Amino acid sequence: MRVRGRYRKPTYSAGLRLARIVAELPGRPLGWSLEGIADELGVHAKTAARYARALADLTDGEGLPLIVSEKKWEKTVLRFAARGSGRGDPTSSAIVSLHVAILLLRFVRGSSLHRPLEEALQKALDGLSPTERRALTSFETKIHYVSEGPKDYAPQAGLIDRILYAVVHQRKLALAYLSPFQPEGSWKAFYHPYTLMLYKRGLYLIGHSERHEQVRTLAVERIRDATVTEHVFDVPTGYSPGAHTEGCFGIVSGDAVEVVIRFKKWTKPLLIGRQWHPTQQFKTMAGGDIRLRMTVRGIQEVLPWVMGFGPAARVEKPDVLRRAVTRWAAEMCAQYRHGRWARAEGGFDG
Repeated sequence: MRVRGRYRKPTYSAGLRLARIVAELPGRPLGWSLEGIADELGVHAKTAARYARALADLTDGEGLPLIVSEKKWEKTVLRFAARGSGRGDPTSSAIVSLHVAILLLRFVRGSSLHRPLEEALQKALDGLSPTERRALTSFETKIHYVSEGPKDYAPQAGLIDRILYAVVHQRKLALAYLSPFQPEGSWKAFYHPYTLMLYKRGLYLIGHSERHEQVRTLAVERIRDATVTEHVFDVPTGYSPGAHTEGCFGIVSGDAVEVVIRFKKWTKPLLIGRQWHPTQQFKTMAGGDIRLRMTVRGIQEVLPWVMGFGPAARVEKPDVLRRAVTRWAAEMCAQYRHGRWARAEGGFDG
């Protein structure tokens, strides 16, 4: 260990405090703020800043600093400089971010969307000291993620790898697709995969089907086979995946229709501050109720969403959605009132 430059010899008590900072830093992988140091050691903030300057002069055998200071969350913090043995310069925040990404993409584990993240996390952990590594492991108890019924794509990891390659390199796919809406069941086509979309823990492809001569959105789990061809395609000028989505109401397309829903005032914390749809407009009514107005393309997924608010929501427009909610509510009540099984199929036929 070397000390750069000239410095004033510290007093015995100051030396003990400096030693304590150095000893405790490995157990603080997120860093130790100057305010925290001052409070813990019972010294003035200016004294803590002076300690930081003194520690900044500590170097290793190669003349590199051992301890660095940085701005984090509008505070100055001290931490040990990361050493990665040629594996990069991992920081605790990057490692935590990698873990969160792994959690969010667990439903595609085994594929090239998930596997490289696990490899990067392991390399980052390998570059840390044993103390830092202990603090940044056991993630399952420190950060947990709960999802609403994710699909399991592990058996299709190889298919996802081929799809991702085709998307990135703009190669046509020769695929077979099982459609729930086609009388013949399945079809084959050359397909231009523009976008791989993650929606509600599911994977979807947006692209052009040469068979149908139009853009088609496909559920990946319904793709029965996909072969990457050597044929390259061009993405149309002005194409945007956002034009094929409906916010939280998914990727079901249809004619544009205005939806107006009135919510009771106690739902305001649940509604305001969230992006439900790009066209949403909220208005507070007399008495505190909230009116939501938006223009969507296809209302198939709006129905279960508004039903989830129960009696706290009332559809004002369009009539087809009002009738569907009324029918669902009546059939639900009948099931419990009369003990019979109602057939609520979710259509909009009035």
